[in-house]
Amino acid sequence: WNLFFCLGRLIWATGGVHPHRRWMRIISLYCPPGSFQENSFQNIDADGHGGYDYLIRLVRQQNITGEQASKAIREAAVEVLFDILQQEHIGPLSFKTVSKDHLDASLTLLKSEEVLAQAYQRWQAWSNAGLSRLSPNMAPVIRKPTYLSEQLSETAYQNLLESVDGNRTLRDIAVLSGQDILLLTRALRHYLRQGLLELIYVPDYGLVRTSAFDHH
Repeated sequence: WNLFFCLGRLIWATGGVHPHRRWMRIISLYCPPGSFQENSFQNIDADGHGGYDYLIRLVRQQNITGEQASKAIREAAVEVLFDILQQEHIGPLSFKTVSKDHLDASLTLLKSEEVLAQAYQRWQAWSNAGLSRLSPNMAPVIRKPTYLSEQLSETAYQNLLESVDGNRTLRDIAVLSGQDILLLTRALRHYLRQGLLELIYVPDYGLVRTSAFDHH
């Protein structure tokens, strides 16, 4: 992971297993359709500060507000810190600091302790729900469709088929469906325990990729 600071404040966070998926999620959540050129956001190298620079450009072009950009940055930071907290639960982490002067800090200066507290609150809720061994970066896949369909109404089963395609992660599905990820995962856990669903690791999106978060 990469955390970017200015004057002791957090200004951007990225990295981890799915930086491009995360980038597409925050664009989908906080940047309305029409605020950018079609597919332009998909060409961003999100595993660095390319996403941050892109948000600055959108604000300066008055395509999004500074508040929208700030919310996007905070969500990215909380998600990254959640993953760090989960990894730290598994084993100790190390870090290194690198001094750079070129990152524009004009968008926002987040109080690190507030963002960390928000991430820790999410992690505690996730852990207290018995999900500490499950990563929200994993994707559910249907293993026994016949048995699963018998436990759900036809409408519920069709809705599940549309969202659970073996490629979307829990985080992707939560954003796509507008659901709270904790409630979503707890609802799916019943079927995971029965072996009707399975969680698998999936790769990150590459650049210039069409995804569930495209704006049309």
